[in-house]
Amino acid sequence: MAKPPDTIPESSLDTRHTWYTLADPRLRAMLQSLLIERFKLKVHRIMQPGKVYWLERTAKPLALIPNKAIPGSASSPYGNSGTIGYTDQWVLFDSTMGELATFASSYILHRPVLDRTNLTGAYDYRTAPEDRNLSTIDQSASFIEMLNQVGLKLEPAQGNVDMLIIDHAELPTPN
Repeated sequence: MAKPPDTIPESSLDTRHTWYTLADPRLRAMLQSLLIERFKLKVHRIMQPGKVYWLERTAKPLALIPNKAIPGSASSPYGNSGTIGYTDQWVLFDSTMGELATFASSYILHRPVLDRTNLTGAYDYRTAPEDRNLSTIDQSASFIEMLNQVGLKLEPAQGNVDMLIIDHAELPTPN
């Protein structure tokens, strides 16, 4: 269990989160400090050239719908804000382009995806019932097709890749 320091009011933190990120950089820094302290972590970062994808707009009109949810209001019918997933159709709920890029990187492409859309805010989208035949394609192809439908694309490129190197870790200290 962790609490922010007294110098940071808990109400000022943006607790928006997904399965793979925290929105508030201060909250991420506090979590990082906690992990460093508890696991005696020693890490360093390096930037090196590597293969990336750029998430970009196409000439097609944007089919994403701006999310009108009030921050801190009732949660999504799909779970947390920033929900992106696929069952028999693709669903985006209250998702930013950064979250979409992170999802594509972590779950679809397994390569860094950099957001170059210049789109701000959060968006919603659900593939139409007639597009459910996308489920017959593999998930990567289905995701790329969904991006095309909404007016986005992934361009392979060379870019700087931020790498976190773990130099040392121990068993965690007790609470």
